[in-house]
Amino acid sequence: SLVESTMLLGLQFSLVSILGGTIPVINDLNASLFHKLKAYQYHLLHAQGVTVPRTLVTSCVDRARAFVRSLDGRVVAKPNTSAAEVVMADESFFAKNGAVIPERPFIFQQFVSGRSYRAYVIGGRIVSAGEFFFDRTYVDWRERIERYEVVELEEETEEQISRAVEILGLGYCAVDFEYDTVTRKYYLLDFNPGGLYMGWSKMAGVDIPALLVDYFLFVLKNGGRIWYDNKA
Repeated sequence: SLVESTMLLGLQFSLVSILGGTIPVINDLNASLFHKLKAYQYHLLHAQGVTVPRTLVTSCVDRARAFVRSLDGRVVAKPNTSAAEVVMADESFFAKNGAVIPERPFIFQQFVSGRSYRAYVIGGRIVSAGEFFFDRTYVDWRERIERYEVVELEEETEEQISRAVEILGLGYCAVDFEYDTVTRKYYLLDFNPGGLYMGWSKMAGVDIPALLVDYFLFVLKNGGRIWYDNKA
């Protein structure tokens, strides 16, 4: 129920706040909640010069349709939370959700598509990155991966990712991003504060658990500092 969820959230906040007074907390609740506050996350990153897709959050069908037209139909839709299926904001979507949109705001976002990537970031450093290959008849690649390959990122993309996680306060996270063949730009899409890494570690030959242990020791030895490379 809503009451139980609110009580649980309050308990989590209280517990982490108490722990934060005695031990370092990586990805505190304020940072972790960005994963469920997508609209604010995109606004914050865009305002500070990070390349993210154009985004509209609205419960107005007419505004949503106008936004779709402004991008020549290249728009996806998703609820303002994590783990939701991403779909094209086409006529089928509006026919299915026309009555729902006025009751619950949706995120409408510029559709970027071409090459899909994920980077694992620890302490602001990219420790591994790869490209994902999947059936492109789907918009959302999650659980549809056919294969993936380790890649070296361009310096500008690395800088964008490192700056973004610093803005969001995410000492550890997995960052999903896309190279769009239409605009020929990289766009940062999602920041997962608890990104799963075991499968990737085995495939890529990168011992992320060991890197995390080294990072935790670094944080403890440096008075709770969560960033490498002379960041506060």
